[in-house]
Amino acid sequence: MKQVTAHQILHLLKKSHVPKVVIADSAITGKNKVGAGKGVFAKHDVSSNEVPMVMCLYPGIYSPCIPIHAVGCAEYLANQYSSDIEENAYIVNLTCGGYIDGRALDSQYDKEALDSNPSACGHLINHAVESNVDILSFPWDVLIESGAFMAIGDDCHFSLPNEVRADASPWYYDTLLDELVRFPNQKQTPLPQTMACGAAMILRTPISQGEELLLDYGLKEPYPTWAKGWYQGPSTK
Repeated sequence: MKQVTAHQILHLLKKSHVPKVVIADSAITGKNKVGAGKGVFAKHDVSSNEVPMVMCLYPGIYSPCIPIHAVGCAEYLANQYSSDIEENAYIVNLTCGGYIDGRALDSQYDKEALDSNPSACGHLINHAVESNVDILSFPWDVLIESGAFMAIGDDCHFSLPNEVRADASPWYYDTLLDELVRFPNQKQTPLPQTMACGAAMILRTPISQGEELLLDYGLKEPYPTWAKGWYQGPSTK
């Protein structure tokens, strides 16, 4: 990760930072006039020499991939797709492995602390094929090990917008040990927070104040109910 990008991510955790985005009603509507709900908009102009720029963070509970020591002798069981397709609206798969579920915040995360960070709003960015943002995934421990996180958790910083999943559901099946491994539950010793991965929403083109941030979800038909009416585009978020 480039140092400038890491610095921008860390900056959005400072309580003193000025947000680069604002949440408002989305400008996106479908052919039948159905709107996309809330959206995320640029608070100020961003010029061509300022991009790529980290605009906001993607909050949610992180489900890690199979740990390195079990790769090759384990079957991943963490169910990232609910049987109810509507529950998958805020899931984003990460290139560093695993996925973040923004909807799971209500069940595990300290939502009061999260909601106070105006830059933890990437899950509200809506879809467009002609998008202007990309998702950058990264392990939080890369930043922690840099020493830049020593002050995180004090009164000057917001909490991390991602926690490791802790609901005691199946994680993976170890074929070598013939054993089912589960995520810890909140009453047990949790997985190290350094296992968590995060996602930053990166603006890749210049943008004007008030312009909406847009991400190509890449959904495949049949579209879920939450996307019907306004979602337009080819085929996975």
